[in-house]
Amino acid sequence: MKESLARFDWYEATFLTLEPALVGVQIADAVGGEITTGRGRYGYAECAAVEKDGRVLARVFTRSRMPGEVHVVVTGESCDQVVPLVRGFWPDHRVSRVDVSLDWVTSFEELDVLVEAFAEDRGMNHSLFTSSDGGATRYIGSKKSEMFARVYKKSEELRSKYPNQVEEIPDGIVRAEIVLRPKSSRKALVASLEPEQVYGMSKWGQAFALQFAGIDSERIKVGFKEVSDWQRICDTLFHQYAPSVQRQVEQVGFDQVQTDALEALGLVR
Repeated sequence: MKESLARFDWYEATFLTLEPALVGVQIADAVGGEITTGRGRYGYAECAAVEKDGRVLARVFTRSRMPGEVHVVVTGESCDQVVPLVRGFWPDHRVSRVDVSLDWVTSFEELDVLVEAFAEDRGMNHSLFTSSDGGATRYIGSKKSEMFARVYKKSEELRSKYPNQVEEIPDGIVRAEIVLRPKSSRKALVASLEPEQVYGMSKWGQAFALQFAGIDSERIKVGFKEVSDWQRICDTLFHQYAPSVQRQVEQVGFDQVQTDALEALGLVR
């Protein structure tokens, strides 16, 4: 059984910034893409889609009830390019969902026997869904829990999704995805984890990675990072004054507000 390296296949990050409207622009500039705007969701009024070569690389949601809050969603192969940008530009983000995927060239039926036994040995929920076009997906764990997994026929999914490229898609690709929706206390921690480390967020995830991919992922325990005095000051300024500052930006522009704020703090040379 031949496998690829683990990689992110879905990444949702939320963070605060003084210039939420520029987040999509910054990502687009970095990838050589462009911005198209649309209606928001998830409680955000606006959405800026970062596109390149007709493909959406990321969606940036803004204008929620929390001033300055931004929610970025990256899916599929775009994660390889965009997730490092998000982590580099806005490292202090919180992850609400992350998928980690592994691909094999193997027999789904043979692998499914092992995956089912893995779930049975641990008393985990599991179910198999098949489709008329030959597709099949095995779920293990509960979708309502913090982490669950699915193993499915990737070749069949791709052929169903791209019928005009059927002959270009190789046979026997099987994908395993770990889906993690971390609890609030763990969202900031996930922002610093590599794909292989995400398996360590649960005991069974750690065992899954070791058995099926030979990945020895260290068990991740929640650690609380001490907040610096400067971070406390920034948080206080944001929560007390951000709405007023943003209203002023809308009236006189960002440059003028920046100048006024620096002068008020005695930081203008």
